[in-house]
Amino acid sequence: MKKLASVASSVLAFLGGILILIGGFGTQSFLLSLFPYIQNEAVVYLPGIASVTVSLAILVLSLLIGLGGFTVITGALALFFEHVRSGRLLIALGGGAGFLGLGVSFLYSLLVKGYPLTSEHLAYWFGLALAVGARWLAGQSR
Repeated sequence: MKKLASVASSVLAFLGGILILIGGFGTQSFLLSLFPYIQNEAVVYLPGIASVTVSLAILVLSLLIGLGGFTVITGALALFFEHVRSGRLLIALGGGAGFLGLGVSFLYSLLVKGYPLTSEHLAYWFGLALAVGARWLAGQSR
C-alpha cells in the first residue's frame, strides 16, 4: 500500500504541472537562449570528448526546461510509483527553471513597464507553489 504522503505529493505535483502548462508563461525562453551561447563557448575552450559531453548535457537540460510543466508531471508519476529521488529531481528541474525565468520576467517588467505583472500569471505562480510543496512533501515521506 502506498504511503499517503507519496500519493499526496504526486497529486500536488501533477496539479502543479498542469497549472504550469495552463499558465504558459514564456519566461523559459531566456534560459533557453543562454544555452546556445554556453554550448558555443564550450566547443571553443574544451577538448574533444569534453565538449561533446557538455553539448549533450546542454541539449538534455534544454529539453527539460523547455518542457517544464511536462517535467513536473513526469516527476509526479515518478513519485506515484515511489521513485522519490527521481521524482524530486524532475520536479526541481521543471519548477526551478520556472522560478528563475519568473524572476527575470518580474525584473524585466518592473524595469520596462514600471510595475510587475504578477497577477497576470496566477496559474503559473500556483503551479510552481504546488510543485515546490509536492517536492517538500515527498522529501518528508522518506
